Amino acid sequence: MLTRPICQPVELLYGLRYMSFNIYSLLHLPDVARNLGPLSHSSCFALEALDGKIKKWVQGGIAPERRILKFLCAAQTMPTYVEQLNSR
Repeated sequence: MLTRPICQPVELLYGLRYMSFNIYSLLHLPDVARNLGPLSHSSCFALEALDGKIKKWVQGGIAPERRILKFLCAAQTMPTYVEQLNSR
């Protein structure tokens, strides 16, 4: 594979400690492309844009996953509540 000659020197020169997830991911990139098709079809850029919005919802560092879940649950049920209010 073409990616292995790129990744191996990083580990040898800087050590496993500095081999980041991005470098490690390069080793698996050809397999991902073979299994999922072109990389442009499995892009996560839309999710990265959503990440910025999620960060705004969560203030503080205590239990951020709970805060996100509460916000998403409220956002999901909001149309139902609005519909009920309008039908009165």
